[in-house]
Amino acid sequence: MTDAEGQPAMLPANAYRRMSAVLRTGMVGSAALLIAGLTDFVLRHPYGDLPGLVRSNPIAGYLNPAGLLRGIVQLRSEAVLTLAILVLVATPLARVATGFYYFVRDADRALAKISLTVLVLLVAGIFVLGPLFH
Repeated sequence: MTDAEGQPAMLPANAYRRMSAVLRTGMVGSAALLIAGLTDFVLRHPYGDLPGLVRSNPIAGYLNPAGLLRGIVQLRSEAVLTLAILVLVATPLARVATGFYYFVRDADRALAKISLTVLVLLVAGIFVLGPLFH
């Protein structure tokens, strides 16, 4: 979409507000979950052997949807910490997807293509390349 002079039209101000709200909400939500999870973890393991806890990989059981849901329902601090990291990782994905939505809605094909490319690369990096380098 272009304006009268052939320049790309600006998105409505509310689109930018909503895109930045996605980032703020994700960051604040992730930070709150991290603080809650870390506080609970320290309270539950006040004299815990930290190297031993890390070696035992306490989040391994929460890396699948069923395990994560079970851990959240049981209020396990490791599950809350895992959820916090997932929210943190999902935040930029949600922001790019939100931008893509507004660019498509306003017929800005160039920025929609760029947003879609970034979204595909992010998803591929997380779900394809990530497990390869695990």
